[in-house]
Amino acid sequence: ASTGVVTAVAAGTATITATANDGSDKTATCSVTVYPAGTIVWDSSNCSSLSIHGGDSYSDNTTIADINLKCNASQVDAMWYSYEGGIKFSANATGGYTFTAPAGKKFTKIEMIAKGSSDWDDAIIQGKLGTGWPSGNVAAMAFQSSKKITWTGYASTVDLLTGANNFYGSPITSIAFFVSE
Repeated sequence: ASTGVVTAVAAGTATITATANDGSDKTATCSVTVYPAGTIVWDSSNCSSLSIHGGDSYSDNTTIADINLKCNASQVDAMWYSYEGGIKFSANATGGYTFTAPAGKKFTKIEMIAKGSSDWDDAIIQGKLGTGWPSGNVAAMAFQSSKKITWTGYASTVDLLTGANNFYGSPITSIAFFVSE
């Protein structure tokens, strides 16, 4: 469009290319993702205050956009790092984290986009992400090319990194929570 306005027409991902109309032929592109209605997304727009640390009671937690994230061990942390543009999950003990859906709802899918494969691919291969998350070499190879880690199932709570105990993964730039009644 000549106006520069982009309008979503359906769920999916599109690459938008803009070209200068001043004769310079300069272009820029960006990827835009439109999620289905009811999807909750954690990203730079709402996660800048995320900072939880598993203490002695293992109960440090935070709620962002009606999704709760809780530590399940004394040595696990999740923080938003502005300079890296993502959430850094780390674990020095097994137990990991639990995501809890909004009251009366269940998760049907969770998609996390990582900036790289550091530690995530090892956790996938070793099956340490938790129930419903990918595991095995095929999943790890697919992850290395797409940087997307997807949980599928139907549950009001989803555990992440339950079996990881030496984990310092690449930052997660966004988490899309697909929820239903």
